[in-house]
Amino acid sequence: MSRNSDPQDEGQQAREIALRLLTRREHAAAELVRKLEQRGMPREAARAAVLELGEAGWQSDARYAQEFASAHAARGDGPLKIRAALLARGVGEREVSAALAGLELDWLAQAREVRAKRFGVPLPVDPADQARQLRFLQTRGFPPAIARQAVRSTDFQED
Repeated sequence: MSRNSDPQDEGQQAREIALRLLTRREHAAAELVRKLEQRGMPREAARAAVLELGEAGWQSDARYAQEFASAHAARGDGPLKIRAALLARGVGEREVSAALAGLELDWLAQAREVRAKRFGVPLPVDPADQARQLRFLQTRGFPPAIARQAVRSTDFQED
């Protein structure tokens, strides 16, 4: 945008670009502002457009967090990884916590499934294999206690 642009035109253009982006998929407010700035919109016009779209119900960090958490849990990510990714995208702690709670997942069962998919159903006996599988689950975002339990027990034999 040129420096001589009319602020009203910039605002209208920012709203139109933001709306086009939102019709493709949900975006966090911070992510949307950043994308508008990358397209040459002034920061204030971008923020105002995103705020206006949020008030109109077109943009919602809560809705974005729910969709993001659901998609990433479905691909085998754990709660710590999902939380960190959402916070890094500018979503607030309240929305992140609500999205994770809304999943109503058994994270231990999820960790067991992810471990079995990668390493097979039999549990590791060798300490080196256990450590490798623990590291794998922790890098996927599972808390250490859940990762340990997933590597040491199956659904039928609890610790």
